[in-house]
Amino acid sequence: GLGDVYKRQKILTPEESEVSFAGSYEFTEADQQQADALPQKLTTENDAEVTALLNKLKMSRDFDGYDTYMTKLTQAKSDIDALYAEIESINADIESQIVPMTDPGLGEKPTVDRLVKRYKALSDHDKELVENWDAVLAVKAQMDAAQRTLFLIIGGAVVIMVAATVVVRRRRESK
Repeated sequence: GLGDVYKRQKILTPEESEVSFAGSYEFTEADQQQADALPQKLTTENDAEVTALLNKLKMSRDFDGYDTYMTKLTQAKSDIDALYAEIESINADIESQIVPMTDPGLGEKPTVDRLVKRYKALSDHDKELVENWDAVLAVKAQMDAAQRTLFLIIGGAVVIMVAATVVVRRRRESK
């Protein structure tokens, strides 16, 4: 009966089924051009395309340049994975370091500056995957204001001290 057919079919693990498909595809001229056309600076937007090309290459027949494409696409995939990891890390840092800040002082400025630098390194597409960025901007605005105030206070104090010194000097000279 039907049950016997199922029993005879060995269930293939993903690795085995990938092997059984190996060499059954052709990594075509078009695929190669698509791989060549990938941007130098990849973003998470390229993920689906890179993954599809890499999977197809893994199952394709050997051809001249196979290793070159395998190296290129494997590297591309790990670059994209690293981007996802960095975005996740930025999100975790914002969540743990920025969101809890109730009254950010200038002591936290390095933390904020570091995050801003990491954020700016991302592409526009990847920036959209960063959560709570407005919280960072809010804290940054507060710090910039605090810093301006601080400079004004220091600047003001310097002016007063200079003026005081001038007055003292004049008094000595007039004696």
